[in-house]
Parts: sequence; structure tokens; C-alpha cells
Amino acid sequence: METKRDEHGRATEICRSLEEKCLPFEESFELFRQCVKEEVLNSHPEIPELAKTVAKECKGLPLALITIGRAMSNRRKPEEWRYAINTLRSQPSEFAVMESHVFRVLRFSYDSLRDDKHKSCFLYCSMFPEDHMIRKDEIIELWIAEGILHDIGLEDARYAGEFIIGSLKNACLLEKVGDSDDYVKMHDVLRDMALWLASEKENKIFVFENQESIKKHGIATWKEAVRISLWGGSVKLFRETPFCPRLLTFLVRQTAVETFPSSCFQSMHAMKVLDLSKNLCLTRLPAMLEMINLQYLNLSDTNIQELPIVASSLTKLRFLLLDGTTDLKAISEGVLSSLSSLQLFSRVPTRNSQLNFQPFWNTTLLRELECLEEIEEISVTLFTVDAVFQFKSSPKLQSCVKRLVIKCKQGKELHLAETSSSVLSMGCFDNLHDLCIKMCLVKDLACLRYAAMLRFVFAADCPLLEEIIPYEFSSSSEDSTMFKNLKQLNFRNLKSICRVMHFPSLERIHAVRCPSLTNLPLDPLSENNSRILIFGRREWWDKLEFLLIFVHSNSFPSFQ
Repeated sequence: METKRDEHGRATEICRSLEEKCLPFEESFELFRQCVKEEVLNSHPEIPELAKTVAKECKGLPLALITIGRAMSNRRKPEEWRYAINTLRSQPSEFAVMESHVFRVLRFSYDSLRDDKHKSCFLYCSMFPEDHMIRKDEIIELWIAEGILHDIGLEDARYAGEFIIGSLKNACLLEKVGDSDDYVKMHDVLRDMALWLASEKENKIFVFENQESIKKHGIATWKEAVRISLWGGSVKLFRETPFCPRLLTFLVRQTAVETFPSSCFQSMHAMKVLDLSKNLCLTRLPAMLEMINLQYLNLSDTNIQELPIVASSLTKLRFLLLDGTTDLKAISEGVLSSLSSLQLFSRVPTRNSQLNFQPFWNTTLLRELECLEEIEEISVTLFTVDAVFQFKSSPKLQSCVKRLVIKCKQGKELHLAETSSSVLSMGCFDNLHDLCIKMCLVKDLACLRYAAMLRFVFAADCPLLEEIIPYEFSSSSEDSTMFKNLKQLNFRNLKSICRVMHFPSLERIHAVRCPSLTNLPLDPLSENNSRILIFGRREWWDKLEFLLIFVHSNSFPSFQ
């Protein structure tokens, strides 16, 4: 008889196989057909293709392939195979052998997690769709907002979240995504197990990826839910008013939702997390008076036009995310300054969005953010020289900024050139991760030598910007700390970057219309050089004087 230790070892080995030993489809199907046996596969002309579909639903996991294959080894009717497909896709736990032979084995790795906090964090990840790349910053913020990570400072909570993610990866319950350290994912079979585990608990998780599944289960069942995820383009929500007194997290993302019934949130007094991001049809917000405990509100990539004055009642709100809200004209004056618990604010462009200038998104926004006592992290877009100066005069905002976009139009402000040339030459940017600067009258970005967390720099069409870090601002004594986390440099119309330096984490350089940029500041002795990809047109590459890096590393540049 297997001991618990033996079972745990077996479970850990199986979980590790999810990451390292999942079979490609050809091998998966060969293993599956051996378990099903040829006489069953040949018993009806439709079964071979149906069997391939069933095998695909096992996601390459040998344990699942063997278990399901044996369970289907006496099924000779196509209807039975179609039922198996539908069940594996919609509710795998209802497939008896999945629960008894797969989930219950994998569960030992879950049961062996060190505490309930780790277990809750693992289950929370099942709210994301299959194969979804989960951004680590995002999932940690959700854990913080719901209260899984206890009420500590934002920075310490992030450290705790990183530690938990590391523990879940070590237990093979989460896996890394390629070479990126910014994302994790959950294997589909582990996600199915997590949803099965959640169904056994009081903290129930409901996940619906289409309108049909919402209708099938009915709104009435939502009264038991603690977390609900509606995610998919066919989701249009419902006409009934749900009764969800226990609901803590409500994710409604990438749906066709245009609006919410006025009474939709009346029963959701306990709700702490509301994520409505990437709903492109959403133009106005639901009533917020009932959301007295809300701590996280994500409206990124929606087409909402206003954050109304009633939002000022969200006095427990800690996270407000408005990235890519192109149509958001303004926030009612006084709303932000009323959010006394706000720790994180973000409104910057996303990949497919362009934010336009509106009067509120400058000095008014900065003044209201600066008066918040709890604010720890901001991401903002500055459109005017006045806003840049106000930002420059606030050590508090500088120390809080994580992503900074500066987009000042040229023209009538040219007379400010002499003054604004040095506006970013000094400053304290301890938390700055990403900097995007366009059409701005700065002469250098010497302040970046103190931005130890900096990972991404984009600089374009700044007529006075000749060099990112002037020679006189850099010294060999600073080389070990400058740019130690920098991963990507993107430039357009730039003459020089800085003198030769060590970039231990650099992954990419993009250069567009930089005919005067004939030297790259890369240390030819750096071991990291072999990993750097350089993107630019061939005519620019042919003018580069520094090619030694590629001779040493046997690497070649990439062109676009």
C-alpha cells in the first residue's frame, strides 16, 4: 500500500511531467490508441476522428491519456465519444476517472502546499482561461486586493506574491512562459483540477467562457459564488439581477458587454475586486453606490467616457487601472483626491491605444495624486511642459512613478526649450520601470542613471535629445548599478545613447531612423552580448562601426 509520502512523491513527479514531459500530439495519440485498443477504434468509422479529439483534450499528459484511454476502451458508439468530448471540455470533474485517477493524484501537490494562503493563490489562477499567460504583477495585485495577501505595504506584498509564485512553480503547479520572467501559466489539467477543488469548498469559483454556459447553470446558482469569471467574446451577460452576497471577485473581461443592468451590483456589498478590462463595447459604468468594500477597479481598454463623481464613495479603493481608456475625457474633479486608500493609479497607453490630451490629464491629475497619503505607485502620461515641470517639482510623484509617458507637442512651446532641456536631468526615480518619451524638448535623460529598476526605454522625435546619458554624468564607479535591470531600448531619430557600458540584462535594441547612431554602447567583453537581438534596417546596420560583439558571440542581428 502506498504511503502518503509515496503518493506525494508520485504526485510531484506527475506535476513536474506537466511542465517537462507533456507529449506532442503524435506521441499522445499513439499512447492513447494503445490504451483504447484497435478493435474499438475500428468499431465505427467516426470513432478514429473522435478519438483524436479526446486525446487532444488530455493536453499531452500521459496520466490523463492512459486513464481516459482505458475508460473509453469499451465504448463503441460515437455518441459515447461525443459525450466524453463535451464533458472533458465543460466539466472534466464529471468524468469519473478524471476525478478518481487524475485529480486525486495531482491533489497531493496541492495538499502539500505550506498554508491556506498558497492554496488560495493557486486556486485563484484558475479564473484565467486555458493557456492564458498570466502577468505576475497583475495576479499579485488581485491577490492583494482580495485580501489573500494580508494588509501590508504594496512593496512588501509584491515580495510576498513573488515568493508564493516561486513556491507554486517549485511544486510544478504553475509554469514559466518561455524565457520571460514576467508571466506564468497553469497547465490545463491543473486548471481543471483547481476548479474541481474549488467546487468542493465553500469558496466556490464559477468560470463561464460563453453565453451558453451561463444559461445552462443559471443565474440562481451564483448566490454560492465567492469568485466569478466571465471571459469570452460571446458573453453578453444577462437580463436577471444576480444575487451574490458572498462575491469577492468579479472578472468580466474581453466580452461583448455594452452595459450592466442598473440593479446588477445591488447584492454585491462584499465585492473587493471588479475587473471590467478589455470590454471594447463598454461605454459607461454601472452604479457604484453598493460597492462600499471595493479595493480593485480595472477599466483598462474600455470605451468608458467618464468616471463620475459617485466614484468618490469608493473610499476603500486601493487599485485604479485606466490604461488605454482612449475615450475617457475626464475624471470628475475631486474624485481622485477622495480615494483616501488609493495605493496604485495607472493610465498609460496600451499596445493598441493612443491617449489624447484633455485638460484634466495634466496638472489637475498630478495635484490630486500628490495629495493622496497612501499612494505608492503611479503610471501616468504627461502632455504639456507645465505637467512635466509639476512632476519634476514633486519628489513624491517621482519616487512613486513606475511607468512614465511624456508626450509634449512641439510648436508654440519651443520658447521653453532652454528651460525644459534640463527638466529630466535630475530626479529620484527609484521605482521607474518603463519610460516612453516622444516629441519632448529634453536634451538628455541623465536622471536615468539613478533609475535602478528601469527595464524599458523608448525615445522618439525629441529634437534636442542627442544622448541619453551624457559622458560627464557617467563614471566607471556607477557602471555596476546603472541599467542593471534594463531589458529593451527603442529609439527613433537619436544620435547617441551613452558611452560603452555594461548591460547585464539587455535583450533587445530597436533603432528606427537613426542614421547618426553609428556606435552601440555595448561592452565587447560582456557575456550577455550573445543574447541581445538588434532590430534595424540594413542600411543603418551597414554604417555601424562597432561589430566586434557579433564576431565574439557568433550571433547575428535581426532586421525589420
